[in-house]
This record gives sequence, C-alpha cells and structure tokens, in this order.
Amino acid sequence: MKKLIFMFALIMSWQVLACRTDQVRIVRSTGFGLSIGGGNGAFQGGVSQQIEIPLRVGAQSGCMTQKSGLDFEVVSKNGNFKGEVNIYPPQVEFKKVSGDVRTYIKLNYTEKSEKLDSLSLDLVSFTCSGESVIAVESYSGNLKNAFQLQNFNMNVGMTIATGAAARNLRSRREESKRALGYDTVITEQLLEELETRMNGVKLEDIETEIVSIPSVYLSLSLQVGELNMANSFSTITATKYGCSKKFDSLMKDLRIENIKNQLKDIPLKSKVKSKYIQLKWK
Repeated sequence: MKKLIFMFALIMSWQVLACRTDQVRIVRSTGFGLSIGGGNGAFQGGVSQQIEIPLRVGAQSGCMTQKSGLDFEVVSKNGNFKGEVNIYPPQVEFKKVSGDVRTYIKLNYTEKSEKLDSLSLDLVSFTCSGESVIAVESYSGNLKNAFQLQNFNMNVGMTIATGAAARNLRSRREESKRALGYDTVITEQLLEELETRMNGVKLEDIETEIVSIPSVYLSLSLQVGELNMANSFSTITATKYGCSKKFDSLMKDLRIENIKNQLKDIPLKSKVKSKYIQLKWK
C-alpha cells in the first residue's frame, strides 16, 4: 500500500506572565497532519492562541488577555466519511478595565445519502468595552469528503504584525466600504449575512468610549485540496456596530450561546460546554 504522511507544526511563543499594561504578547501554536494511501485519507489541523494587549478606555489604563482555538480531524476510509471539530470560542479577561466578548457562528452543511457530506462554519467575535469595539476575531473552516488522492495542493499562510507593521499591512489592503469592517477579518460569507440583517436598520444611537489600543494583526490559513481552515484577529478595523445592543438583538439566533438551535437540523453529534463546542459526524 502506497502511503504518504506529512506533518507540520509551528509554535511561536513569548514568555507568558500576568497580563501587563505596557507590553503586547502573543502565543500561537498551529499544526496539521495528512496521511493518504490505498484510496483512504485523513487530515488533522488546528490552531490555538493567546493574545495579551494593553489598552486605555477613557482615562483608565489596563490590559486584556484573549484566548481562542479550533482543531479538527476528517477521515475518509473505504468510502465512509467521518469527522470531528472542536471549537474554543474567544474568551477574554480584562485587568483594570471592563469589557466582554460577543461571538456569533453560522453553520452550513450538505447531505449525501442522508449522511453529512460537508460542513462549513463561520465564526466572528467582537471584543467590547460597552458598545465600543476593541478587536475583531474570526474563524472559518470547510471540512469536506473530497480527498484528491492523485493531485492535491497544500498551502500554509501566516501573518503576525504589530505597531507600524500592522498599520502598513492595513494600508496595503483596500478598505471595505461596508459598515462592519474588513473582509480580511470577517469572512465573506458571514459578512454578507450581517449586512443583509442590517439593511435598512438605523444604528446611529450607540454609546461609545474613547479606546486606545496598539495595532495588532494576525492571520493564519491552512489548506489541503478542498479542506481548509482560517483565522484572523485585528485591533485595526472599521467595525462600528459589532458591540451595539441593537446589533446583538438582530443577531440573536446566531449567538454562540444559541448554537443548539442550528444543530437541530444537522445530522451530527454535538457537545456544547461553556468553554468549547464539539461536533462529530460519520
């Protein structure tokens, strides 16, 4: 049996101490593995990260620590397809300032012979201080029973930028005219969903505070054939309404706390906990 095994792992880390008000720290780990042989295949991948950023809200200085992650495995064996996804939504801790994180997720799937054939997800989180947006983070993935055993492409992309480098990176990208921010942060599919819901809705009356935060931009993409995963985080965004009460009301059914409503019609097993969500199918 002819078999190909490929493994990739990259860990970038800085010393992790208590959240500080004078220093940006980023810890990220990512990796994936691929095995192919005898008409079968398996693909595993994942990313986890911790971001510590100082900020000022009004006259108060403080800092925040945001953690998140996603990992998955898909297996195609003897014509059968199964998979597992573990989602670790962004969680934020604030020091000396107050804030929270609001996460929305949309799942899409296709069936074949009454079994799950593919699953895609789009997730966006707004880190907030009151109704002011501090940062935006997104995850997306497309898990499909589509192993191209004879000919497949493999791509890995990563960007980590802070300060002037992050601002310069932003200036090289075309600024979106859309109200919610940049396509590079919020996935195109979810951005279209958000814009559709906001069409014709007035959101001018929001209570914002003056927030000062360093420029940070992170992105990651993994792709093998038609299987892919991506993550972006940015404090540089034109997003204005993501933390507003009206916006949250419009997006109520997509809140990650309400994901069970989306899972009712999808043929998979799920486990929903306070810190992670597990999805399995076969």
